[in-house]
Amino acid sequence: MNPFTLVYAIALVAPLPEWIWNDEEREGAGDAEFSRSLELPDKPRSARLTATADFARLEVRINGKTLARVEAYDPSLSLEIASSLLAGEN
Repeated sequence: MNPFTLVYAIALVAPLPEWIWNDEEREGAGDAEFSRSLELPDKPRSARLTATADFARLEVRINGKTLARVEAYDPSLSLEIASSLLAGEN
């Protein structure tokens, strides 16, 4: 198999990353909190969260548990989070 074909196929199914900004000015805007809930039919066997905190601090919490803290300019964060997710609402 051509390795470029495999990379292309993976790119088609993986979601594209997007930057999240608060509604204030980008410099000195203060704290912002983003949250999302989702319903899962079953407990997942695998789930990966990838995030970066460029110019900001980041705290990742899932179901009330803090999983990671990242300081400004730290490397990107990549976590396996399946053990923190539940069947039902998260």
